[in-house]
Amino acid sequence: ISGRGTITSAFPIFTGTQSSTSTNYAIATEVLQGLCYIYHYDYKNRVVEKKIPAKGWEYIVYDKLNRPALLQDANLRLEDKWFVTQYDALSRPVMTGLYWKE
Repeated sequence: ISGRGTITSAFPIFTGTQSSTSTNYAIATEVLQGLCYIYHYDYKNRVVEKKIPAKGWEYIVYDKLNRPALLQDANLRLEDKWFVTQYDALSRPVMTGLYWKE
């Protein structure tokens, strides 16, 4: 948990090792990437990157009203594409689609 009270990592099972004389745990990078939930936040405390076990990184871009406007998962990132959501005046999604540069 970060200083702002947000979760930055979650470990579904014990994934570390501990020496018999220490209370510190060590977690291998491969284990951290493969089994743990990891979240990165922006200065407004919104999730902008997240890593879920068995998936790649997911990226989120917000509009001025703090609504997710662009989403990109690992598969879309390989193709340099984004999933786009547009909203009406009542913040209801009215259009979704894919965006990419040609």
